[in-house]
Amino acid sequence: MPIEEIKRYSKRKKSDSLNTFIIFCKSNEPISLPHELRTFMNDFHEDLEVVKEIRDSIIHQGKEPLIRFQNNEAYFRIPVSPPYGEKNRLPDILDMGNTDYPLKIYMKELTDRLFQFTENLGLILYNYLKEKGKEELVLTAIAGLCIEEFNNFLGYK
Repeated sequence: MPIEEIKRYSKRKKSDSLNTFIIFCKSNEPISLPHELRTFMNDFHEDLEVVKEIRDSIIHQGKEPLIRFQNNEAYFRIPVSPPYGEKNRLPDILDMGNTDYPLKIYMKELTDRLFQFTENLGLILYNYLKEKGKEELVLTAIAGLCIEEFNNFLGYK
């Protein structure tokens, strides 16, 4: 974006918020962001709402997840009505229609969506910079003591 647009954008309330940026991309304001980026951010809005609902339920509204174990598997929900309502306030991202979601599978799905988002965003930005003749590719990787267990959790070989 030209420096003038960056200055105008940075004056927005919560300009460092991903949600603010998505709303900015949805606006009809004439901005110089690539169309592909704007479309991608608009499409990502639903996934962001899932993460926000989980965060808001626990952090901002003080809701406590209920976890139960069955056949050595953890299932969880955040009840809509306290303390132990049957209806789950969490989005049904697994399309299970259940009141309790398998914790590991639910977290894996959220993690996969996050990785897909960052990978697709990176490709959009790289292609834009390449088109402008300004590309510089720096590959990164997640590393650490627990990476093998993390990869196993995600189902990667």
